[in-house]
Amino acid sequence: MGGLNRLWRSPVEAVVFLVLSLMVIGSLTIYSASSVLGQQEHGNSLYFVIRYWLFGAIGLAVVLLSLAIGGIDWRKLVWPTAGFAAVTLAMVPFMGVAAKGARRWLAIGGFTFQPSEIAKVAVVLLGAYYVAGCWRCRRPVTIFSWPIYAASGLAFLVYKQPDMGTAALIVILAFGVLVAGGITRRDWLIIVVGGVALAILGTRGAAYRMGRIEGWLDPWGHATTTGYQLVKSLMAIGSGQFLGNGFGQGASKFFYLPEAHTDFAFAVLCEEWGFVGAMLVIALFVLLMVQYAKGCLLAKRPGEAVLLWGALLLLCGQAAGNMLMVTGVLPVIGVPLPFISYGGTSLLVNLGVVAISLPILSRVIKEAQAADEADGAPPPAPRRRRPLLRVVR
Repeated sequence: MGGLNRLWRSPVEAVVFLVLSLMVIGSLTIYSASSVLGQQEHGNSLYFVIRYWLFGAIGLAVVLLSLAIGGIDWRKLVWPTAGFAAVTLAMVPFMGVAAKGARRWLAIGGFTFQPSEIAKVAVVLLGAYYVAGCWRCRRPVTIFSWPIYAASGLAFLVYKQPDMGTAALIVILAFGVLVAGGITRRDWLIIVVGGVALAILGTRGAAYRMGRIEGWLDPWGHATTTGYQLVKSLMAIGSGQFLGNGFGQGASKFFYLPEAHTDFAFAVLCEEWGFVGAMLVIALFVLLMVQYAKGCLLAKRPGEAVLLWGALLLLCGQAAGNMLMVTGVLPVIGVPLPFISYGGTSLLVNLGVVAISLPILSRVIKEAQAADEADGAPPPAPRRRRPLLRVVR
């Protein structure tokens, strides 16, 4: 950690630099991937980039405000966020905007937003609140608890849109947060067996989902049907080779790759920036993960430690999921790449997560440094200092 610490003077400086770097790369990728679409549909090749930075400016303003006032009490956000997510998800079937065979958005004025993105944050807040209460009252953390039931309800509403990928992600986030609080081996077994069973049932519940699995397992054998998107993604990535074809020189923008500026923006980035560009993005996410992981291990308050872990899952876990999906390691499930993929709600939510978690991360690191200086001894290993993040106990 010492070498990384010399790169930045504080975790605030580190996270802000990493997020801004990702946003700059994201805006360049979105412009290249969406310029033709923006010109064709809206008469402006900058249409999607302008909207990206409009939402980005709002989100960054919230981050700066949060830092200026010393942070937001995350416990006061738990129930309003969960309630807003539940109400808006319940409104989607009746008032939602339909597109591409699904009804997942609500429209307000000239803007649309996706309630399922807010549900992701809600389950993290609920889980952190529950774990904090368990540790304070010395109760065991279990998966048979109200945060899992609440997450299941939110996931069911998302599943009916239909959006099985995001529904699964919401449940995974809920379980992932409780894992940080320390669950039993029995709970682990239930998670694994139950997860496999639900995945099989959910996949077989609709023919198009089974087709996606077939297209994932054998994309070239289904290159004109269910494997089309993955094949085009792999071709775009492969064509970039080591240094890429050059900014703006990719062919994916000409409608060869569906969702080029949203879920598959990473494929466009690889096509134009090559292996070097891909490694740069991965390195930025790894450095972001290191900052949050250090905060998780050093936090003295269970709720804050779990919240930082949840932020890590939301930002870096989703990033890993998207890149694995785009490269064909995982099935195509519609997970956006934080700060890179186009999506106003996703960008606002991700920056909102930063606004909530960054002041906590900063305070945790400062407290740890102050304690080390008071002791007059070198800092102990993080695992010895705070053994909160135990996956099995």
